[in-house]
Amino acid sequence: MLIKESKKGNSFNLPGGGVDFIERGKTETFIQSAIREAEEESGQEVVIDGFMGIDHILDERKIHITLAATAIGGFLRASNGHPEVIAVTFNEIEQLHKAGRLRSERVLQRAHQYFKGFIYDLKLLQTMEKDVFPIN
Repeated sequence: MLIKESKKGNSFNLPGGGVDFIERGKTETFIQSAIREAEEESGQEVVIDGFMGIDHILDERKIHITLAATAIGGFLRASNGHPEVIAVTFNEIEQLHKAGRLRSERVLQRAHQYFKGFIYDLKLLQTMEKDVFPIN
């Protein structure tokens, strides 16, 4: 699934966003954040299947954590800032890349990894998460 980002030149990207602080210094887990962001940006309810990796995006001064997910409910729908949501095959992602319509090369790289089945166990992410900030 890819979302079109109107703020980023109408390029397609993976759904994503930041971890929210909930209350009294508690935060969402990375998994909770990914589930929430997928639903907010695409209308899809998802279950997280695995961890795909971490990317340091220098020009944005951000760290991106990519997770693999399976849709379990909901309907694809546009949202504020994301005027289009599409379910795609790897070949369609390659075509979007060739047409210069992906937000970054990272989208193609992670799609290739996903479709080849190179997905890590979530326990790896959950172990790293404890080092980033205290979990509830």
